Amino acid sequence: MHLLVTIWLSLVSTASADRFTADNTSGTIKFDLDSTLHVVPGDATSFTTELNLEEKVTGKLVVQAESIKTGIGVRDQRMYSYCLDSKKYPTIVFEVRGITGDVDGLKSQKGDGAVNLHGQLAIRSTTRDLVIPATYAWSDDGLQLAGKSTVTWTDFGVPDPSIMISKVQPALDLRFDVTMKKSF
Repeated sequence: MHLLVTIWLSLVSTASADRFTADNTSGTIKFDLDSTLHVVPGDATSFTTELNLEEKVTGKLVVQAESIKTGIGVRDQRMYSYCLDSKKYPTIVFEVRGITGDVDGLKSQKGDGAVNLHGQLAIRSTTRDLVIPATYAWSDDGLQLAGKSTVTWTDFGVPDPSIMISKVQPALDLRFDVTMKKSF
């Protein structure tokens, strides 16, 4: 019996030993959206993320749609109801399906380097492939992962939020910086 418990415990710790997680308390997700009048800044105030460093690196980032803030409440409410339809689609999800670049360095859990996160981004009812260039750095605090990409929101069926006096550009500059901890 003791042998079975020992084997089971070693399997459990091996299965989760290379899983790293973070949320909005240990990082940021921000964006800038250009318009005729000014750049609209925004950030996600509620999200979770995980990265699994197994044979194939996978992961997931889940942003609560109604946690995205631009600093103007009326604009945010219109974004939730009109653009994101957050009652029907409460989350925005990026699912990492693999990586390229310094994969061995990332998996070694030492040093720093650059990778490309290959995955699928789902906004509203549309999912598209997306590659996000990112950098990583290992420290005693865990894994710092930072990246940026440009997302064309019209590719995801998001209605144009432009108003007569201000035209919104379809490109949204997205950036993130999270410190992920080992999850057991």
